[in-house]
Amino acid sequence: MIPAIILTIEDPDDSKFMEELYISYKWIMYSQIMKLISDPWTAEDILQTSIEKLIDKIELLKKTVRNGQNQLYYYDQPPFGNKLDA
Repeated sequence: MIPAIILTIEDPDDSKFMEELYISYKWIMYSQIMKLISDPWTAEDILQTSIEKLIDKIELLKKTVRNGQNQLYYYDQPPFGNKLDA
């Protein structure tokens, strides 16, 4: 499920970019957070807050991806179950 904050981005290109970024990295981010915080609810809150902060950096993120400094990786299956969509 895409966080509501991403769906409220007015620019369609920015919204699509953040949606793809979220889909690509949510499991990596969540698993790293869970290594530090063993509570899934708190981990989810931290993930959402992180996404909110990344929205403020959309132009920098898009520039980084365009310059080939980063690639978006897609996962068909999350590495440890579907905890975020539950």
